[in-house]
Amino acid sequence: MKKDYLSIAIIAKNEEKHILQTLKGIATQSYWKENYEVIIVDGNSTDNTVNFAHAYLLEQGINHKIINEKFYKNKWWWVNYWPTFARNISIDVVSPLSQYLVQIDADCRADEYRLENLRKAMKAWEKNPKLVGVWWIKEVETKWDISTFELMLNYYFCHKITRIWDSSYDKYENNKYVSSITWYNSIFKIDILKKYGYNTTYPDFFDDKELCYRLIRDWYQLGYCPTAKIFHRLEESFGSFLKHIANYAKWEARIVKFYHLIPRLYPCLCIGYVLYTLLLLPLCLWNWYFILPYILIFILSCIIFFNNIKKTKSLISLYVYPLFFLHPFMYGWWFLNELIKK
Repeated sequence: MKKDYLSIAIIAKNEEKHILQTLKGIATQSYWKENYEVIIVDGNSTDNTVNFAHAYLLEQGINHKIINEKFYKNKWWWVNYWPTFARNISIDVVSPLSQYLVQIDADCRADEYRLENLRKAMKAWEKNPKLVGVWWIKEVETKWDISTFELMLNYYFCHKITRIWDSSYDKYENNKYVSSITWYNSIFKIDILKKYGYNTTYPDFFDDKELCYRLIRDWYQLGYCPTAKIFHRLEESFGSFLKHIANYAKWEARIVKFYHLIPRLYPCLCIGYVLYTLLLLPLCLWNWYFILPYILIFILSCIIFFNNIKKTKSLISLYVYPLFFLHPFMYGWWFLNELIKK
């Protein structure tokens, strides 16, 4: 049986450490190589990302295109690397044979049945003309050569903290349809993507959520495919992780401001956490009972620590404590900061 032709888009900049692992995951897919192409949009890398990728794809006999973002004009010409703009480039250069655009980050490793399962999910929803794309949440990475700290972050962030502070993750696991899907593990109908594209209002506009917001607003639907697994790398240091959280908060705040939306429950809870923390000292001077919520948070962080150390088998899991307290604070602080900024 003839399979649908797929275009696989990868946005990369200075990913020489990870790009080969990502491409190996693609090359070992159960999906036939002659039925897909790989499109790499490079952010003008200064390392060997492009050389490594081209040599490997050539060796594997995989159809591919490697495009440098700097040769495409945009109004933000001084921005050195702009993923939103790069993703629009990948949409524009897909093969005319392609029906679907599969997206993956340059530091991910795909399960060998990922392409097949994403395609099957789209075919299963074929009779639904409003279904535009499907995705799957990232897995804890255990098969890659990763640092203990990153393993701790994967387990802590993806499987514990995010479900406590953001209930939307549970909705993804329990529902057939979801409200948002992310770049690193998704498949979209190309004709719809060409119609909408990613928003280029700002160089660092949060492209995934903003695109999904416009699709949902126009009554399109996004599906959930639990069998299309992917393993995603996270930050490898404490500081870079917190910086990442701050960026997510600012991106979401910009969408709220741009479209005059009511914030989700999650940022509202984080803002409340920030305000409560800032007022904690005077409140405790008034009555020590105000420290009780923090005692409960500490008990919860202890439970997560013991679960985490079973996974990492390292005292680096002690990072759970500062992360547990700082994660919502950083998110709330930067969300509020961006929201009130002119």
